[in-house]
Amino acid sequence: MGREKIIKNLQVRVRHADPVHIIADFDYSFIQHGNTPLVNMTNSGKYNSILPPEASPGIDLPLCSCYSLVSIMKNRADSRINLIESLSRRKFLFGSLAFSGAVFADAWLRQPTDLEVSQTRLPISKIPSGKELRVVHLSDLHLHRYDRYFRQVAAATSTLNPDLILLTGDYVEEARNLSGVLDFLAQLKAPAGVFAVQGNWEYWALIEGKNLRDKFRSKGVELLINQRADIDYKGVAISILGIDFPSPSGSVQQLNDAAEKSRVNIALSHVPAFQHEIMDDTSDLILCGHTHGGQVRLPMLKPFHLPRHSGRFVDGLYRVGKKDTPLYVTRGIGTSIMPLRFFCPPEINLIRLVGV
Repeated sequence: MGREKIIKNLQVRVRHADPVHIIADFDYSFIQHGNTPLVNMTNSGKYNSILPPEASPGIDLPLCSCYSLVSIMKNRADSRINLIESLSRRKFLFGSLAFSGAVFADAWLRQPTDLEVSQTRLPISKIPSGKELRVVHLSDLHLHRYDRYFRQVAAATSTLNPDLILLTGDYVEEARNLSGVLDFLAQLKAPAGVFAVQGNWEYWALIEGKNLRDKFRSKGVELLINQRADIDYKGVAISILGIDFPSPSGSVQQLNDAAEKSRVNIALSHVPAFQHEIMDDTSDLILCGHTHGGQVRLPMLKPFHLPRHSGRFVDGLYRVGKKDTPLYVTRGIGTSIMPLRFFCPPEINLIRLVGV
C-alpha cells in the first residue's frame, strides 16, 4: 500500500449536483490509498430533501463522482494543518523563550544569594582526643556594598559558633568597595581570631599591602602577607600560614621553613594550584578559594570556565602531596565578571578539626 493520508472529522456542507439541488451536512474522511482517493460520508445533520443513492451516508464514493468535494476539502484540510503547524511552532518558540527567561532570572536573582553551609569533619592527630576546633572558611566576597545578603552571611557565620574564622582573598573588585568590606569584616567574631590572605582582585584594585593590612587590623582581622601567626587555644597550638597571591614556590618554601611540625599548621592560599608538596612535612590543612566552583555549572559536566591558577581544583575536599594533605576549595560568597550562579550556590564552609 502506498502513502496513506487521513484527514478526519471535518464538517462540511455538500451541495449535490443534481436537478433537485439537495443540501446536507456531512462528517467526512478523506483517505488516499495509493492513487485511489475515496470520500467516506457519514451523515451528521438533517437533510432538507431525500438524497440520491450515490450520496447516501456511509458509502465510499470514487474520486470521479466527488472530485470537486475532495479537492475543496483537501485544500481546506491542508490549510488547517499548515495553520496548526504554524501555531505549534509559535507556541514552541514562545515556550522556549519563556523557559530560558525563567532560568536566566533564577541564575541572576535567586541563586547568587542562595547561601549554603557545608560541613567537613577532619581528624587531626595533633589535636588531643575529645577536643574539636571549629573553623569557618570564607572566600571571594567580591563585595560591592554591604547589603542584606552580606549581613545574612555574617549572621550565618556567627550562628556556627566558630573558634576560628579564616578568609582566603578577593574581597573587592574596585577600591571604592573597600568601605563595605570593612563593615562586613567588623561583624566577624571568633575567640581564636580572624585571619586572612590577599587575592588577585586586591592587586588589581591596587589596594594590596601594608595599607590594606592596617585597615583590616582596625576591624579585628589579621591580614597575613607571607607570614605566620601563632595561636594557643584550648590547649591546642595552632599556626596560620598565610601565603600571598599567587602563592609562588619561594613564598611557600619560606613559610614551610618557618613552620613547626608539632603545631597544627593551617595554610591559607587564595589559589589552589601551587606546589603543595613543599609543605608535605608541615601542613595539616590547606584552605583555598579563587575558583568560585565554576560559578555557572550544568549537572554532571565540568565547569565552562575556571580562572588561571585553578589547576584541577574546582570545589570541595581534595588530597594533595605525598602525605595526602587535605585541601579544601570553597565556592566562595560572591560572584565575579557576571552576577550569575547556576547549579553552584555560594558557600560558607565549616571545618571541624577533631582530635584522635
